[in-house]
Amino acid sequence: MEETIEVETIEEVTEVETIEEVTEVEVIAEPEVIKETPEQIAQHYKAAIDSVNLINGGKPEWMTDEDWTDCLKRNKEHLVIMLAKDFWTNEDLTPLQLASV
Repeated sequence: MEETIEVETIEEVTEVETIEEVTEVEVIAEPEVIKETPEQIAQHYKAAIDSVNLINGGKPEWMTDEDWTDCLKRNKEHLVIMLAKDFWTNEDLTPLQLASV
């Protein structure tokens, strides 16, 4: 008789008293957490401030209204994405917040 035992952690495997035959084992690892370096955080902040400056600078003369609308949309979306990141330390996010609305 084949019995299926599902476990959530490796510790639970040791709780099983006997296993006559193991036919399949699927290991699901926790996702690797990638920690941003201070240099990477600084690069992200600079890119976000570039978006803030572009938004606050107004439409360039050479740009069509349609292109400007698209440019604003993309840069505001970029700021919203960046504001959702959890790697910020002591950076002032107020300019990002104000320009993203």
